[in-house]
Amino acid sequence: MTNRKDTIFKLAKGFYLRNKNCYSNTKNRVEHALQHSYRGRKEKKRTMHTVWIQNIKAATEQHGVKYSQFIYGLALSGCQINRKILAEIAQTEPLSMRSIVALTVEARKQYGSTLEKKHVEIKQPYEVEFPEEADPEYEKTPIYTEMQRITKHLSKVYSDLMSREYEEDLIYEQKLQKEMQDKKIKMPEEPIIV
Repeated sequence: MTNRKDTIFKLAKGFYLRNKNCYSNTKNRVEHALQHSYRGRKEKKRTMHTVWIQNIKAATEQHGVKYSQFIYGLALSGCQINRKILAEIAQTEPLSMRSIVALTVEARKQYGSTLEKKHVEIKQPYEVEFPEEADPEYEKTPIYTEMQRITKHLSKVYSDLMSREYEEDLIYEQKLQKEMQDKKIKMPEEPIIV
């Protein structure tokens, strides 16, 4: 059975000098550490959210679309990809990000044409050249089918990456076993505890 002091000393493991040995110092340090960790858990969510937004903004500005316009077009298109996934796509899959940007631009154009007002026209800072497969009108497909195509592409890319990593691990294991056989090193079945 552990008492209150023992739990406080357990929480103080790794602290310096008297902060882990002397109870009066330890109690204060642990209390402050718990306060900082509570606050840090909240701040972590905020900082990650801002990092995601920065990554998305950098990716969309490469295609000539502002971040606010991109998010607005995303809402108009009915796409429900959150910022975390968008940031990951922006870093790992530039072609997929390009097609999502094209999707949002197309949704904003459709919305502007329904209002039938001249000042709502979407103006690009420069002409954006999208590949044929990134165009939402590719094979005359509606917007939701385009998103399905994007998700299929992403899942295929992810499965290819996983299979490559698995193959590399197998090759590394075989190489390691061959080296061990060449050097005639016997690996113990269980770790040796000194």
